[in-house]
Amino acid sequence: MTMILRLACLSLVALLAACSASDPTNRYLLPESQPTATLGSNVRTLSVRQVDLPAYARETEIAVLAGANVIVSAGNALWADSPERGMTELLAENLDRALTTRVATDPWPLLTAPDAQLDVKVSRIAGAPGASLRFTGQYFLVAANGGSLETAGRFSYNVPVRGDTIEALTQAQAEAVALLARDIAKRISVVGAGEV
Repeated sequence: MTMILRLACLSLVALLAACSASDPTNRYLLPESQPTATLGSNVRTLSVRQVDLPAYARETEIAVLAGANVIVSAGNALWADSPERGMTELLAENLDRALTTRVATDPWPLLTAPDAQLDVKVSRIAGAPGASLRFTGQYFLVAANGGSLETAGRFSYNVPVRGDTIEALTQAQAEAVALLARDIAKRISVVGAGEV
């Protein structure tokens, strides 16, 4: 009986190994951005809340625009991280490079509360390899310590997808996040000392 159990276990291990070998799923990270010029700011610290994505963009499977308003799964192409976390971290990294401000994602890791808080709500993020990526939504920037800063801005970008691969699509998404970070950084750089 023990020999039969061992053979069954070995067969199961071999079957699982064969299944994983026949499933060539690729996992993609959002590419890192290039450093940008650093802008001065009266906002010493900034908390970036988790980016709010549409339902299709929160899925692990990478979404591809297949028609005017048709989103499909890219098949065996998955995000390596949760899309919300990946985009939030990339946005914070870009803002940190673009400003003299210390930037971190929620939950806020420092002892002193942040000067300001950023919320981003994405209404559309859709594109296809060899075409373009559309990235639209709104951001909200508010003082976190009782200051008067309270502003909102809409964003809309069309980023070319330079290639016919999913990797090119992920690169376009990273470029779109970098454009958003650049514009938010410009807004933060003109915040007055009295607003925070």
